Amino acid sequence: NAQYLTYIMLDTIVDSARPLVRAFRIAVLLERKKIRDSRYSRPLRFLNLIRHDLLHIARVCKHVMRLVTTIIEDDKVLAKVLFYLRDVRDDLNDIEEDLAMIFDECSAIQTEVE
Repeated sequence: NAQYLTYIMLDTIVDSARPLVRAFRIAVLLERKKIRDSRYSRPLRFLNLIRHDLLHIARVCKHVMRLVTTIIEDDKVLAKVLFYLRDVRDDLNDIEEDLAMIFDECSAIQTEVE
């Protein structure tokens, strides 16, 4: 039914973010190494682009979270679908936390350079 289809679409969106988060984590680690290897002379341009993109993704996650929360709070949603949607919400919370940690790592690298 439409409720289950909604869950599938939201779950697919959230699951597609995991590899993206992983790629950002790796990019930040590699950028930190390049900055340290350059003895802190490497410009922070790429790091700033990463931070900008992380903020954008975090904003999108907040919109998706609002949508998921609104659906979960709807009395007409079937119990089976609610179970799955709560799982999507938990996964989205994990992604938001991961994004915040990566952003904090970018800030720590910038502080290290300064």
